[in-house]
Amino acid sequence: MRWIKAIFLGLAFWLGMSTPTLAAPGCSDAGVLGPNMISNVCWSCMFPLRVAGIPLNGSNSGAPSGHASSPLCFCEGSLGIPTPGVVISMWEPARLVELQRVPGCMSSLGGIRLPFDRKFQGSHGDSTNEVEKQFMHYHYFAFPLFAMLDLFSIMPCSDNYLDFDLMFVSELDPTWNNDTLGIAVP
Repeated sequence: MRWIKAIFLGLAFWLGMSTPTLAAPGCSDAGVLGPNMISNVCWSCMFPLRVAGIPLNGSNSGAPSGHASSPLCFCEGSLGIPTPGVVISMWEPARLVELQRVPGCMSSLGGIRLPFDRKFQGSHGDSTNEVEKQFMHYHYFAFPLFAMLDLFSIMPCSDNYLDFDLMFVSELDPTWNNDTLGIAVP
């Protein structure tokens, strides 16, 4: 089964590199999917890697407070019966956020453009502060890189995201560009 996955992944990369991607005008391909999924990842950033509570790189530096220190875990199985497991902890790229000035532009999806009209267009504000002048939409993706590359076995205790998935599009949020709707009322 692993050989079939490896052949399919290699074929997908080859096709992705040999076929030009046509992006919508004003919307470019960020190259997230394809060969860059391996070459543009900071692989040393996943450390400290801990298996059963023991750091494999010999150091706990960089581990967040409250990290998993127990060697074993129990996850509820499909029948409701706890299944024992070994705790593996590391930093994993799991989410991706892209910022866009062009409404509906999905650079992470090869430069496709969703059919949003100009009323969703971002603009420069009236502020004198350069940072406050920017207006951009954002798109929030599930990006479980290790699960997508099948590097670590997915256990029942994972966050259940196994593939690249669009989770939020700010263009559809009515509070994104409206101060009155965006006010948090207790």
